[in-house]
Amino acid sequence: MGDVAKLLSSLSGAARRIVEVLAAADGPLSYEVLRHILRATEEDMIEALAEGVRSGLVRSVQGPPPTYELAPDLARRVQDAIGGERVERLRRQVAGARKRVHGPE
Repeated sequence: MGDVAKLLSSLSGAARRIVEVLAAADGPLSYEVLRHILRATEEDMIEALAEGVRSGLVRSVQGPPPTYELAPDLARRVQDAIGGERVERLRRQVAGARKRVHGPE
């Protein structure tokens, strides 16, 4: 994938945040969880997800609900690029959003 930091810097703020959140999640996330974390309008989410997909960093996962993940082997590289403290903060946000959107496990 080349230099991850360079790829991230080429994205809009919203698309970059989606990539960072997916990296911290260590797995796929539903559209609703992503939208809850980003607090974006539906239009802004659709545009940011489309940008992420076009960049080759984000891909759609089959099946309902609409779900997204990072391209293979990218999560660790993005985590390294954004730093451990930010990753941990994003993981807490992901856990909270999952509970609010999907209910307690």
